[in-house]
Parts: sequence; structure tokens; C-alpha cells
Amino acid sequence: MPPETDLYEKDYYAWANETAAAIRSGEFCRIDTIALADEVADIARQEKRSLRSRLEVLISHLLKWDYQDKKRTRSWAAIIAVQRIRAFKLLTDSPSLTPWLSENLAAMYKSPFNWPYGTPARVKTPFRLRALARSTRFSPSSESTSKPP
Repeated sequence: MPPETDLYEKDYYAWANETAAAIRSGEFCRIDTIALADEVADIARQEKRSLRSRLEVLISHLLKWDYQDKKRTRSWAAIIAVQRIRAFKLLTDSPSLTPWLSENLAAMYKSPFNWPYGTPARVKTPFRLRALARSTRFSPSSESTSKPP
């Protein structure tokens, strides 16, 4: 039986379940391979988008922490801690994203999302991957919000 190509467009959930069942049973002729290839590629893109999003939030909060020190809050510190954990979990689960991250970190740092009013003159270099991963500078149980994360 040939794959039902309309099902992918009409009912994604049913298509996904039928495709999974066909793979498990070894009935590969029932699989819409074009749709499956598109979905697998989309999973990879989603991992990259998720990592980018987490790092943009992390970088923006690290910048706020560094440049708005009188406005520091425990919520900023918590966001920094959580985004670090989640970003590096993504890298642990998908280590092949590390080279992509190394190549794109500077662009994420310079993103208008992180600098809505332009890059401050006193900022010289973007964060390095190691600095983003540094978690020993911040303890979530710390009473002081003056410690850098």
C-alpha cells in the first residue's frame, strides 16, 4: 500500500502516529518519505532555534546584569541560571550544535534583541562560550544579588 500523502497535510497527528507505527513494524512502503524527511530536518532546525533563543535570553540578562547593576534582581539571577542549564542541556543532547554556536555566538551577542539602543561604547568583546557556561560565579541560594552570575 503506498503512503497516504494527503494525511500529512490534513491530520498531522494521525500522520505522525501512522508513520511511527509503519517504522516500528518495518512497513517502510507505507511511509511518506518526503514528509518524513521534512519533519526530521525541522527537528534539527528546532533544536538550533531553541538553543539560539535560550542564548539570546541568557546574553540579554547577562548584559543587563553587567550594565544595569543598580537594577539587579533575584529574578534576573534566576533567569540566568535557568537559561544556562537549559542551553547547555541542549548542547549535551546535541553536541554537534557546538561548532554552530561557536560560529554564531558573536552574531547573537550583537543582535538588536540584546542591544535595543545600540551597543554601549565600553563593551569591547562578546561573551565567550566559556563565560556563558560559568555557573560557579552564581549560587541560586545566595542572599546577595550583587554577585555576578
